Amino acid sequence: MPERRRVKATVLQQAEADVLTLAFVSLQAIFKSRNMKSRIVMIIHDAIWVEAPLREAERARILMEDTMKNAVEFPLVPLEVEFED
Repeated sequence: MPERRRVKATVLQQAEADVLTLAFVSLQAIFKSRNMKSRIVMIIHDAIWVEAPLREAERARILMEDTMKNAVEFPLVPLEVEFED
């Protein structure tokens, strides 16, 4: 049987998790400040799942997109990733 090797990339995964957390907190505050009935149901991997009444659905989608895109400002520099064996 050939030898197998395991590697793990964590830097980008942690950055993604941090951005998602910031977006989650911001989005929750936005829904509350606008007295919306929309609510965050769960976060799985790289997604925030939201439940919204039909009358708020489009507004909630727009707010989600804007909040996730603007959760942090990334400088225009390339990201580097380190791998562990």
